[in-house]
Amino acid sequence: MSNSPANYCPVPSGQIPLHEYQEFSNSWFLKLPLLDKSAFIKLLFLSYIIIFPIFCIIYNASAYLKSHLMQLIFLTCISSLIVPILLLIRQIIVWNYIHNRLYLRHIEYEESDWHDGQKWVKTKDMQDRDKLIASFEVSPVLSYLYKLIKNIIITFIALIISYGFIYKLV
Repeated sequence: MSNSPANYCPVPSGQIPLHEYQEFSNSWFLKLPLLDKSAFIKLLFLSYIIIFPIFCIIYNASAYLKSHLMQLIFLTCISSLIVPILLLIRQIIVWNYIHNRLYLRHIEYEESDWHDGQKWVKTKDMQDRDKLIASFEVSPVLSYLYKLIKNIIITFIALIISYGFIYKLV
């Protein structure tokens, strides 16, 4: 950016929303829903598969569940969904944060000296560019993530309700 008064931006480079977006887009974990939705779903499924035996071992410590194999498997299936849900929540928090930062007219930032925080109003060009990125790059990712977490949570709730009906909350 030029240092002319009209284009001067006092915000540190790492706190400019466009730079934050680029940093998030280059993160191996955060860029998955941006680039390859099937790879992201595979990662979530892999996290489920990896955590499944861990929960199975934990539940197997229960004398009651050792003798009730179907309940052990049911509870393991339910509990193992927690990790993909947490991974999705992390994605949603980050992408929602960057969407809000891009969409606002101003930038809230911290300086390295004694100031607690500052606000700087973006130039018209920055506002237009950031809103385009928020609308056409970040919003579709958020939409996809919300849809995905909704489906996983519905599955989670359905499993819990099924467990309750099948085993009458024993």
